[in-house]
Amino acid sequence: MIQGEDPGLPPRELWLIDPGEKVDTPIDSRGLVDIDASVALVKSLIAEGYTWGGGVDVHHFQWYSNLYPYIQNSTVNPANFRDLPPHKGLLPREFHNFIHAVTLAPPVPDEEVMYYRSEGWRVASSLFNQTRELLKQERQWRRHVQRIISQNPDLGEEGFDKLERVDQETMNEILAKDFKGIDIHLARNEQLPEEFRFFDSNEPAIKVAGRLGKIIMPRHLKLTKIVAA
Repeated sequence: MIQGEDPGLPPRELWLIDPGEKVDTPIDSRGLVDIDASVALVKSLIAEGYTWGGGVDVHHFQWYSNLYPYIQNSTVNPANFRDLPPHKGLLPREFHNFIHAVTLAPPVPDEEVMYYRSEGWRVASSLFNQTRELLKQERQWRRHVQRIISQNPDLGEEGFDKLERVDQETMNEILAKDFKGIDIHLARNEQLPEEFRFFDSNEPAIKVAGRLGKIIMPRHLKLTKIVAA
């Protein structure tokens, strides 16, 4: 494997692009940076087998930061849009530097695109959090019922029947409250253009939440393995 000596950028003799020349950052049909295509493009501009160094840090694929001002109390906050987790990637620092050295900053998406992308993320996050809270309450109530049973070995059939009725009534209240909130999030998702939805509203909410957790929980995309491959 070839190992660079410069912690900032790879050695110039390994570049497959003339120093000072820059190529366009790949953009998808929505006007957002195509992250997979962008990583592949930058990898293609260095000698095969190069090992990226310099530690790791996070790259905002919608750059520069000064192009995305923080606008409070606005329908669209460009800074918040830029900082969405799916717009950031953990990369080798040297690769991050190389991105800026060989590609042009992507054009700022239209305000409508930034709005729908941000709203799609808000809806997905809300659904995930609401579903997680529903499951948490259900587990807490079930544990409470089990404690009652374990602490009352002589509960008897009548006691069990009463406890079962209370259990079912409580669970119905929990489900009615939380599923009302979930229905609201599903309806909001349906109002978005399809290309900005992070999930399919027709899928069961619990199943969707499990998949969304892999997207919502991380603070950024983990791309170091892809870069190294």
